[in-house]
Amino acid sequence: MGKANQNSLLWDNQQLHAGTLRDTAGFERLSLRLKKLAGLEMPTTEKNVTLMSCRLNPILRRRGLETYSQYERVLDSGDAAAL
Repeated sequence: MGKANQNSLLWDNQQLHAGTLRDTAGFERLSLRLKKLAGLEMPTTEKNVTLMSCRLNPILRRRGLETYSQYERVLDSGDAAAL
């Protein structure tokens, strides 16, 4: 991968991470969904917000989404490929 492509990908990741960090309400709804479905508790802490962002960013990027709220709408649509 060329230097320009690496820089572009880094910029995209930073923008996406910033978008997910601002979507506190979306984080909280996804956190509740995780608790209901898997029993995982993820209180809204900096550590958990960063963890979820790092885990979901590749999925969000592939789908052209920028926030948890957008991803939640995809999940609610029943699209199995969203996972």
